[in-house]
This record gives sequence, structure tokens and C-alpha cells, in this order.
Amino acid sequence: MKRSLSHPSSKFGLKALGRVEARRVICAGLASAIFLLGAVIPVRSDTNLLPGAPLKVLRLVLGQGDAGVQLKVLRVEKMSPRLRVVDQNRSVPSIAPDVIQPFLVSAEIQQTAELPDSGYVVAGTEGEITLGQFTRFYARDLPYSSAGDYHVMRFGERFIDPDSGEHLGRAVIRIGTANLISGDELSILELVYSHEEVVAGDRLVPVKEDAGLPYFFPRIPEVNLQGHIVGIATGVREAGLFSVVTVSVGKEDGVEPGDVLQVTRPTTVNDSVASRPVELTGHSSAYVMIFKVFHKASFALIIRARRPVNLHDHISIPGQSSDI
Repeated sequence: MKRSLSHPSSKFGLKALGRVEARRVICAGLASAIFLLGAVIPVRSDTNLLPGAPLKVLRLVLGQGDAGVQLKVLRVEKMSPRLRVVDQNRSVPSIAPDVIQPFLVSAEIQQTAELPDSGYVVAGTEGEITLGQFTRFYARDLPYSSAGDYHVMRFGERFIDPDSGEHLGRAVIRIGTANLISGDELSILELVYSHEEVVAGDRLVPVKEDAGLPYFFPRIPEVNLQGHIVGIATGVREAGLFSVVTVSVGKEDGVEPGDVLQVTRPTTVNDSVASRPVELTGHSSAYVMIFKVFHKASFALIIRARRPVNLHDHISIPGQSSDI
């Protein structure tokens, strides 16, 4: 004989719910309802719960009309600590180019005292000594530019190896952009953009067609490298995460864009027994990724830092126990 189930929910002013997000039975095929506050809620028979299996209520809403009673229950799972296996060969995330874009397109390290294939600023057309945006000026020795656009460049700091005293190059920074108005032996240009004043002697180089910005995939170099931090972009003695620094290794050392180096800060202590100073290598304080390589030096981005990076800190290949 088929047994029918009553709906005593009416005495609570509730309506039996016909649709529930997740409905479960106590034993598939034998039960067709869950009793709650005297209300009978129809459920599906599509799971394999055993009699007496504990259930936890995730949501309960009491209301009138079509909303009715809503009940969501799931099987109770017993959680306990366990070992996990982590794949050590997981892929390394790439570095987006917008982090270092100004240095990709606006900065160089030049070996010589002159910037090849460049002209130079003479003076403003009205005799101005310093030039601001939209000021017109005279220039000489301009190389050809298909669009007539030129970067205004200025020499910056010199980079010296602290161990050998070797000259590694000199920074060349873009400070503005100018457009050719008329070309002759003494050309006239207009300064269309600058983030600082342009002066006589600043160099002019043709704007090259944008080839797009590369993505970088950090990796450990295949060659043994030793060097120093020889420059910090902000001009101070310390740098933090995502700051740009100059390192004393370049093409002649075999470095490539994407190479990751660890930064350490050796300290010296006095050995009271041996009566002489001892240098302590110390642990890595940061990691830098090379992104633009020149002959004897390179630009690098600090991609991880436990402590501030200082001028003349050591750089080397990450050790086997490194956590990059």
C-alpha cells in the first residue's frame, strides 16, 4: 500500500517548498522527506547517504508564499591534517612589461662619452637658455628621422665597479620628445613633451618604430656570475621591491634578459682569537631580474626583497636552497 505524507507545516504558517538548491535523503529509495519544525519538505532520491549519516544545515529561510522554507544540507566531512606533494617544477610567472616600461624605452647605458647618431640642442629660437614644453629651439647634426620625431636625451651618472674601479658605462636618460619644424644645417624643432627643463648640449636621437614590449620569464642563469649593485634609479642609497637598479654584469659576462640573481650584503666582524677581520657572506636579502643588458652593465628589477637593497651589495647565482 502506498503511504502518503502529510504536510503539517500549515500550523506554523509555512508552505512546503517545491524547489531547493540541494536536497538530500537519509537513505536513497526509502525516504522521501526531511522533517523540520513539523514541515515536510520533498527531496530527491539521487544520492547514497546511509541511514544515520550526519547532515549539516547550510541555510535555512522561513517565509510565506512561494519563498516557503528553504533548506540546504550537505554530508558532514571529517577533516584531518595530511601530507601534500608540491610540484617543484611548477611554471614561473612572467613579469609584465609595464612595471619597467620607462627603462625599456627611455634609458640606456653608454660606454663612450659621446652618443652615436645624435644631434644636439643649441639654444632657444629667442635665445632661451632653458627650454620648456612647446618651446622652439635650434639644433645641429640631426640624423635622419622618417617621422621627424626625436628623443631628447641627457647623460646621467657614471657606473664604476667597486672592486676593480673599472668604468662600466654612463646612464643616458630620455627627458623629452621634440618634433622637427624645419631642417637645415641649423634645424628648428619644437619641444612637444618634457618632464624636466631641456638645456643646451642635450642630445637628440631619432624616435624608432615601436616594436612592442617584451614579457620576461625569470630563470637562473646558466653561467656563474659575481658582481655588485652599482646604481639605484631613484638616486638614493637604498631600494625596495619593484625598484630598478644597475648591476655590474653585462653582455661580456654572458647575462641575458630574464636572468635572476640573489643580492647579499656581506658584513665584517673582528675574530678575537685570530686577531683579524672576518667577512661574513650572510643570506640573500633580495632577488633581482635582469631586463635590459648592455656591454658591461645591466638594468635589473627587484622582484623579491626581505630587506632594502643597498648600493654596492653583492649579486650572485641563487643557491640551491633559494626560494625564488
